[in-house]
Amino acid sequence: MGQVLPLVTRQGDRIAIVSGLRTPFARQGTAFHGIPAVDLGKMVVGELLARSEIPAEVIEQLVFGQVVQMPEAPNIAREIVLGTGMNVHTDAYSVSRACATSFQAVANVAESLMAGTIRAGIAGGA
Repeated sequence: MGQVLPLVTRQGDRIAIVSGLRTPFARQGTAFHGIPAVDLGKMVVGELLARSEIPAEVIEQLVFGQVVQMPEAPNIAREIVLGTGMNVHTDAYSVSRACATSFQAVANVAESLMAGTIRAGIAGGA
C-alpha cells in the first residue's frame, strides 16, 4: 500500500475531525422505534454543537444522508440545520449511497474543506 498523506487545504492547513457523536446502539424496533431519522439527526447534531467548542455560526456546511430517504424530509440535512437553530444560510444538502452514505457525507465535507470553500462542516448519516 502507498504512503498515506494528510489531507490539507489549498493554504496547507491540515484537515481534521475534531469531534464526533452518534446515537447509542439499539436493536431494531426497540428504543428508537417510532422516532424519525430526521429527529434523531437533530438530536445528535444539536448535542454535538452543545458539547463542542466550535460555535454553530462557524459551521458553513452540513452534509447528511440516510440509506432510504423519508418522503416527509426529502432533504434531511436542511431539516437538521433548521431544527437545530443553525444559521439558515448554512449550506446543507443530503446524499445517498446505500451503506456508504455517512462515509460519502464525510468525503463531501472533506472535499469542500480541501477546495477552500468552507472552514468547518458537519457530516453524518442515518
